Amino acid sequence: MRYAILGDIHSNLEALEAVLADIAKARVDALYCVGDIVGYAADPGKCIARLKEINCPTVAGNHDYGVVEKTSVEYFNPDARDAVLWTRKNLSDQDKKYLAGL
Repeated sequence: MRYAILGDIHSNLEALEAVLADIAKARVDALYCVGDIVGYAADPGKCIARLKEINCPTVAGNHDYGVVEKTSVEYFNPDARDAVLWTRKNLSDQDKKYLAGL
């Protein structure tokens, strides 16, 4: 079996699409996401939608849990904290529910 593991997407849809294109060429048997779907870049909802679209099994990262307040962002670096707070304000309730369920 060939596995692909991705993580630290941090809301970067363009990078996610590039990685998924490479994975498709590699003919992997299974794909897993190890978290941090959101944070830093501007497309958190689209990144979540893309992973859901391809039914990618996913676990939460600290940024994902920071958005839904399952972990404190007190110890995040200032840029990470700002990104989490921005995402909290801009992410749909449905997407927050998805992150909370990871």
